[in-house]
Amino acid sequence: MASFLFLIDSYSQARDNQLSVSIGPSFPAGSYADKNIYDEKAGIATTGGSFYLSYVRKTQKKINIVASLRGQINPLDRSSIERSFSEFKISFGSFIAWSGSGPPPVVPQNGTSYSNWKFEESSWDLAALLAGGYKEFNTGSSRIIITSKLEAGPVYVTSPKLSGSSITDTTIIQVSQTSASSFGIGYLASAGIKIKTAENVCVLANLEYFGTNNITFKNIVAKMIGVKNMSNPATMVTFQNTATSNSKQTISSINFCAGIGVRL
Repeated sequence: MASFLFLIDSYSQARDNQLSVSIGPSFPAGSYADKNIYDEKAGIATTGGSFYLSYVRKTQKKINIVASLRGQINPLDRSSIERSFSEFKISFGSFIAWSGSGPPPVVPQNGTSYSNWKFEESSWDLAALLAGGYKEFNTGSSRIIITSKLEAGPVYVTSPKLSGSSITDTTIIQVSQTSASSFGIGYLASAGIKIKTAENVCVLANLEYFGTNNITFKNIVAKMIGVKNMSNPATMVTFQNTATSNSKQTISSINFCAGIGVRL
């Protein structure tokens, strides 16, 4: 953040530079949006939001310099997870190996499906500091300008924390998975429009594609515990399974952001 503010301060003397802030919805794409919880590549992400603070430094060349401080959040699709867990067969007393974002990839052949699953809200969270090139294209109007930019830089991502349970008259099953954070490389391609509303103020709208490399999240701990026939100690059965592993995820989304820019 300090380096970003230093960049702004260093070039704020040029009146053609621009500082802008934008916000808008973020739509997950590719494997990040995949709802198949048995696929280790699936992010099970749903529509969230994104925002950024951006600084453009005008140069004497055709390509200008842009730097952006960005944030994004995409909640987990809880309804998909709850529906999938309701179809998952659980065998009391058996060992289950579990890792990744969804339920165990090793599914017991003999078991029982349990309904009434409820999961708490959770989300993928990320912050990024990107820099790259910015280009403006004139139109027939002096007030309307077409823009494009390409950026790349470090990204910090936190995976969602899972906590869910199925409760019936005779059975309680609880599952959980810890969150983890990791660094990766993010990149962004954007096309947009800039409309001048005053001498030093403009309105911005951008359609963006944002993506990352395949980021590794280490030492994720997943647990599943269950109690059956709890009202009858003579027939009560319990189990607890724990697995620790690494998980990988590629973040990709299509974002639409709108905001205001100020000429410096």
